[in-house]
Amino acid sequence: MQVILLDDVEHLGEQGDIHEVADGYGRNYLIPQGLARVATDGAVRQLRDEQRQQARKEAAKEEQAEELKDELEDMQVVFTAKVGEDNRIFGTVTTQQ
Repeated sequence: MQVILLDDVEHLGEQGDIHEVADGYGRNYLIPQGLARVATDGAVRQLRDEQRQQARKEAAKEEQAEELKDELEDMQVVFTAKVGEDNRIFGTVTTQQ
């Protein structure tokens, strides 16, 4: 019996994996516990669609993070503080400065 894992299962696989398992293990344990569902053609197609959508979302987030990184790299932050003769700061830099 082929099943689609709905959650990570120790010694079997991770969420979204398709595995061949013994009929009894699938029917009596995995499916009743909500850990898997039967891998029908429709369920596999739905899983692939969900994985593609998730990949697109992750790619968009990664692109957005890259843009933010580029923006922050160009930014310059300047702190002013009193220094002594050796160009060492008196005290500490706090959030109030």
